[in-house]
Amino acid sequence: MERARALEKLAEMYWRQGKHGEAQPLLERALAIHEELSGPESIETAVALAKLACLYSEQGKDGESQLLCGHSLAISDTIIAQLSKSAGLDSPAGASSGRTAVEQDHELETRKLRKGLRLLALLYSQQSMRYLEQGKCDAAQPLLQRSMVMSESLSGPNSAELGMSLMRLAWLHRRQGKYAEAEEACKRVLQISERTVGNCSSETAMALNNLAVTCREQGKLRDAEALGRLCVKMYQDSVGEGREKAIAISNQAWQLCEQGDLEQAVTKCEQALRLCEKVLGTGHMQTVLIMRNLATILHRQEKFKEAGNLYMRCAAVLRNTRKHNHLTMSSVLAGWAANHVCVGQVDEAQKLYQQALSIALACQASPMANANVEALQKILKELPQVAAAAGSR
Repeated sequence: MERARALEKLAEMYWRQGKHGEAQPLLERALAIHEELSGPESIETAVALAKLACLYSEQGKDGESQLLCGHSLAISDTIIAQLSKSAGLDSPAGASSGRTAVEQDHELETRKLRKGLRLLALLYSQQSMRYLEQGKCDAAQPLLQRSMVMSESLSGPNSAELGMSLMRLAWLHRRQGKYAEAEEACKRVLQISERTVGNCSSETAMALNNLAVTCREQGKLRDAEALGRLCVKMYQDSVGEGREKAIAISNQAWQLCEQGDLEQAVTKCEQALRLCEKVLGTGHMQTVLIMRNLATILHRQEKFKEAGNLYMRCAAVLRNTRKHNHLTMSSVLAGWAANHVCVGQVDEAQKLYQQALSIALACQASPMANANVEALQKILKELPQVAAAAGSR
């Protein structure tokens, strides 16, 4: 077992360095050791399967990743059932004094299983986020549901782990077009954050920001604007500079854009982009999302050259970070294509629209991807007329 743990630590070091090829055989070997020494249905094997599934997903091996996740979920099903029968899932292990040797062994085993399940809940939640980024809602949903059940049973109804899974559940609901359910999940996350860490924290500010976004998506613009202002003020007063503040400012910029105040929207979005690049770097996905939003606002201002340069930068970052098959890339390419149409470059626009459509088709498990596919197919069909209209302006 020590050999397996050493292999996993080395693999995680390579993984953090982006050396997925070096990490993969180490995790595969660790999994084989766990299966041999602890058994194919053990908690160690379930965790090892989940870790390897996460790595496969980052490598673009989606079929293998989902297969391993399914196997890990099946093992955790059995373990949860066993713990529930012995009241070991919802009840923390008690003191060992006065217990027989058999009872103490059982207690130690229960503690080991609970610790493993907590780690599994975290891994499931993290992997669900990767699937959501790829538009694979059907793959994300069972992982999120299991993570929430495990987190609430093991850590309580106000735990940070449950709050994180609920936040991702809200994102899932938004992608499925279930905005009322997303709003309820966001409100619950906000309540958990206020109870556990108070109002002066990045977690609470982020929860507030997510609620603002969900309100905006439902057309509740006044509520969204008020929540957005409160969120930014919270960061300025209490939290300081950081990723969450950049996201909040970016969302505020988008609200201004939707209200037609494009100049102020550009100013806010540029502020958010500078902050995100400073805190996270130019290659982070959140930086790309804010950059894409800025490109979209500049496009609406008919500043096509500046917008095109930003779309090109977004696409380059996504390719370099192996996220070229995400729905984000599809939206970037579609925006870039629309930019080409507006400057009369129809042939280049058609190529970009086709690439965007191919990515959206590959992610078609989610309603958002389905909507993108329909929109892109319609655009490609009507492209000659769209180009003619743009050229006549």
